Amino acid sequence: MLPSGLPQNRKAFYATIVAQLKAVCKQRNIILSRYSNRLLALAVEAWFEDPLRFKSSTTLSRKNLTNLAVRIFQEALDDPHIRYETDRRGEISFSTLLLSLGNAGRTLLGDIVEDKGFW
Repeated sequence: MLPSGLPQNRKAFYATIVAQLKAVCKQRNIILSRYSNRLLALAVEAWFEDPLRFKSSTTLSRKNLTNLAVRIFQEALDDPHIRYETDRRGEISFSTLLLSLGNAGRTLLGDIVEDKGFW
């Protein structure tokens, strides 16, 4: 079941979230590679289209899911792999972003969800 309150124009909604996350990168002087940008767009879409299954019967609103996605992304940007690659290469590769998103998701969601591959 999709989260409550998803807008009719989902593409525009997802694009807005992606732009918000890219702005976070810009503020932190983090540059995503071309493939990392694509991963980010796919991750945002999948976040809403393949909803979380909580251990309790909790359902999050679109706003709460969006806030949680932003928190996961911000946590991912604090991952040592991101900092190392930023210093070394100047841009974040697909594999580094994927690893960092997984680590951040495990940290923030590990105890509250049944799936999403975070354990």
